[in-house]
Amino acid sequence: MSQDQVQQNGQRLLAVEIAMQPDGGIATLLLPFGILFDRGVTPQIDDQAPLEPLRFKMCLPTGCIVTFPLDQATLEKLRSGSTLKLTVTTAANTALTFPISLKGLTAALDRLNAIAGG
Repeated sequence: MSQDQVQQNGQRLLAVEIAMQPDGGIATLLLPFGILFDRGVTPQIDDQAPLEPLRFKMCLPTGCIVTFPLDQATLEKLRSGSTLKLTVTTAANTALTFPISLKGLTAALDRLNAIAGG
C-alpha cells in the first residue's frame, strides 16, 4: 500500500509505501532533496516517544530513500495511531515535519492480510 503527498503544482513531496511480510512489514519512504543526511529521519506516531532516527539509503532523481522494517509492535502502534510524523533537518538547519495520515491504514493492512491468506 502507498500514500503520496503532492504540492499544489503536482510535484511529489513525499511517498510512503508499506509491504507486508510474514513477520511484519517493510516501509519505504521517498523524501525530497535538501535534507541533511547525517541527521536521518525521525518517525513519531502521534505524541508517543519518537522512534530511533532512520538512515538514508540512497538518492534517486525523484528523491531520497529510507527503508526500515516494521515489527508487529510498531505495526500495532501505527494501527492505533492517527498521524505518523517524519521529522528531518533541512539544509538550512531547521526541523521540518511531514505529517502522514494513518486513517484507513488498519483496513488496508487487514485487506493485505486477507489477500495473502493470513
